[in-house]
Amino acid sequence: TEGEDQLLSIALDITGRKHDLEALAYANQCFTQALNGSRHILYRLNVKKGCYDYLSPVFEELSGYPVADFMKNNFEQLLEYFHPDDRQRILGHIDEALRTRTGPNVNLDMEYRFRKADGSYSWVQDVNTACFNEQGELECFFGSALDITERKRSEEMIRQQAQFLELAHDNIIVRDKDDRIIYWNRGAEECYGWKREEVLGQVIHTLFKTCFPIPLEEIHRLL
Repeated sequence: TEGEDQLLSIALDITGRKHDLEALAYANQCFTQALNGSRHILYRLNVKKGCYDYLSPVFEELSGYPVADFMKNNFEQLLEYFHPDDRQRILGHIDEALRTRTGPNVNLDMEYRFRKADGSYSWVQDVNTACFNEQGELECFFGSALDITERKRSEEMIRQQAQFLELAHDNIIVRDKDDRIIYWNRGAEECYGWKREEVLGQVIHTLFKTCFPIPLEEIHRLL
């Protein structure tokens, strides 16, 4: 009535919005944990600016460089972190991929050595995508880099062992748990007359039984 104070209120059901905000907060939490917990270094390299837009926190742990400081490097400075023997190879690979692109983006998969803060080099597998704008101008590279130093060391050790086995005069044969031949050196080629490509993957006792009519037990004993 006239002269009396009145209160007008409006109540809205915001249950759905609260659920959406909770879901968004949970998704952000999961995304943050993925960025911080991954062994992959995630990044976005802005070509227009000439520096990084983003570099995930694990970069500092794996390289020794503070993320905030490293993100200030321009393209010319970044090149100095590549091993001298890898620089031209990587630049040539990128130039060729960009020059011959047929789609809106270019996918790159590269391996190179990266200089860490302590002066040592680690092998890195860098998988990224080069993105272009509507005018066809290169805008950025975004991707992930993974330290593969241990894998490279293992591969080098295997190569060295293989070279040693190739130099051996004895016939050396390696078989898997199913008795299939997985290694056959030059000594074995000279001894038995079969080339490596002829015997790899074959069951060893079946192979020998076709040429040497001796009991299977004797073949196993000899091998």
